[in-house]
Amino acid sequence: QQFGGGGRIAVRAPQRLRHHFVHHREAGPAETFWAALGGVRREVFARAGRFDEWHFPRPQIEDVELGYRIRHLGHPIQLDPSIEGTHLKRWSLREVVAADLRDRGIPWIRLQLALGSTERPATLLFRRREWLNSALVCGAFLLLLLALRFTTPSLASIAGLLLVVVLASNLDLYRFFVRRRGPGFALRVIPIHFVYYLANGCAAIWAWALYHLIGPPA
Repeated sequence: QQFGGGGRIAVRAPQRLRHHFVHHREAGPAETFWAALGGVRREVFARAGRFDEWHFPRPQIEDVELGYRIRHLGHPIQLDPSIEGTHLKRWSLREVVAADLRDRGIPWIRLQLALGSTERPATLLFRRREWLNSALVCGAFLLLLLALRFTTPSLASIAGLLLVVVLASNLDLYRFFVRRRGPGFALRVIPIHFVYYLANGCAAIWAWALYHLIGPPA
């Protein structure tokens, strides 16, 4: 569940710190709800129909989908960074990718597609910058594969430039990592962050294909 030799870091730690950073930066009115650390009034919870156990028999995006229904009823959702908690569960890299891809990314994007462009909220994980970074990392990954297959250094150089753009767009996040855990931690987090963006890109492609081949979630 850990890697990195003597200066090991928990695989999930970068994800937790990233969420901490984003939630503090985006404090205020939110478009959806997260049950990891959240509260809802009992009467609002009942009126919204509670969690949808029929469509989500195992932990996925049941909290996100509930948040959309709460917002549809006209109730505000507030992201308050003064309320904090610590998640103690330790994950392997494989478990993190599987959860972000299968249990969060794909069903969440399918739900977004089902809502339509007029009703689709711009939630924290679906900002244009995040979409662009995911596309750049996926493009860099494909270029690196082509560079290895055809031994074309120019393609590898272009892939490197794309990754530099992604790094530059996240400098504020990496500075936060340096302040909290030091430069060594921040450097080791970068590959995990690239994997996160790659998983987002794969989830988007997979969800788009499922939506158009099978249809929206039943």
